[in-house]
Amino acid sequence: MTNPAEPIAKTQAEADMRRLAKIGSIAALVGVAVIVAAMLAGLGLLSLIDPFVKAVTTLDGGLFWTTGLAALHQLAPLIPIGFYLTAVLGALRILDRISEGQYFSETNIRTLGEMGGSMLWGAGWTVFLVPALSDWTAGIVDYRVDFRPEPLVIGTIGLCLLVLGRLLLRAQKLEADMAEIV
Repeated sequence: MTNPAEPIAKTQAEADMRRLAKIGSIAALVGVAVIVAAMLAGLGLLSLIDPFVKAVTTLDGGLFWTTGLAALHQLAPLIPIGFYLTAVLGALRILDRISEGQYFSETNIRTLGEMGGSMLWGAGWTVFLVPALSDWTAGIVDYRVDFRPEPLVIGTIGLCLLVLGRLLLRAQKLEADMAEIV
């Protein structure tokens, strides 16, 4: 059943697109669940609770520092996942709106750009900061980057989405300006 507020699809192709968007929305929701599960599994911070409590109760600065470094060491690789999760949530929102018949809304276009920015930030963290933080918290005083193909692809697609979002917003503004003139 369709929501009475949703415009009715005019063609079979439009109905198919909406159905595909709904399926994509469900897939994105599953993706969110998997990402959250991976983040929770990757935390491994429960083993640090006891040393942290001991450091606080005994006011042991050395133990507190060591425990904090261990926590940062475990959290650093999860930071990009938070950015990627934000991008997937944006995709979920866009797909939901498309399935309801909202195609080129300003909200969808802004969300597209935000998704791109999130992907770009996540890739940047993965390439430039996570390896360094992991090394520094492990006592290795060096700086390295990790140019694996996956974050480079994610970052490139993110940059493209960011630019497309800005381009589409500009096109909407130009269209509105043209409508005022005519």
